Amino acid sequence: MLKQADPTSGERAFEAQSVYWALFRGDAPFILIQRYEQAARQLDGAANPGDISAIHQLLAQRADLEAAELAGRLTGRLPLLTRKFSAMTYLAETLPDHQRFYINRRSSLAGGVMMLTWAGMLTAVKLARGLWLLRSVRRG
Repeated sequence: MLKQADPTSGERAFEAQSVYWALFRGDAPFILIQRYEQAARQLDGAANPGDISAIHQLLAQRADLEAAELAGRLTGRLPLLTRKFSAMTYLAETLPDHQRFYINRRSSLAGGVMMLTWAGMLTAVKLARGLWLLRSVRRG
């Protein structure tokens, strides 16, 4: 018996690349896209159709998914997007090339404080942008 192609595979590959870009600012490795597609299929199967529709809208707009996920996580909207970001994070962590994203090899208290301050300011900007994005998305 031949396995039929998933008609949403192209969309999921684009979604995988978009989520990966939001997290790591680069092109996703092929193996990661394949694994993400499998995980996304499982997550979509158990998700609210409104959440799926909202994610499709964000992807079609080429919106800032990082901002939308942050706002969605903090407001309780779009839990599917948060789960998809988590899935990509877990999958990427398994690749040896990605250790640089997870392991700090330098230690500096002053540098750490400066990085935390900068990250806090960026988070505030991302949250504001994400809240604006979520206003424009229809769920369902």
